[in-house]
Amino acid sequence: MTEFQGAAAVSGGDLASDVTDETDPERRDPERARLRRLRGRARMTAQLACMTSDVPEAGTFRVELEGPSGTVEVAVVRDEDGALHAISDICSHGAVSLSDGEVEGCTVECWLHGSRFDLRTGEPLGPPAVRPVPVYPLTVDGERVLVDVDGAA
Repeated sequence: MTEFQGAAAVSGGDLASDVTDETDPERRDPERARLRRLRGRARMTAQLACMTSDVPEAGTFRVELEGPSGTVEVAVVRDEDGALHAISDICSHGAVSLSDGEVEGCTVECWLHGSRFDLRTGEPLGPPAVRPVPVYPLTVDGERVLVDVDGAA
């Protein structure tokens, strides 16, 4: 037995984990560790998108999150009933920002050509858009809004 193995045996663990605990970034950042555990349990790769107070009543808040292929533009939207939703911020017809549009009921209107998208499904409710926009799983944890851009519906 080496003196390092002996030290680990005396301390009740192995020396590698004892040293790692002090330098482990998750140990220094408990919030990061908590989010990692949440991801593992829910099979989600949720990211902090914003705080609930950032999203106005019946309004939108634009964020950029990291997806598997790079940056994903997301509109976090509060509908008229106060529920939060996360959809792609890019209109499937005009390639403009949906977060610049008006919220009505549980829809958001594209400001350029007037297509409305259902916030729950991403489906367009009328022309000129005919393709849905991605909808992302959203979780509220206290004041934090977490969005999973890997789990688009």
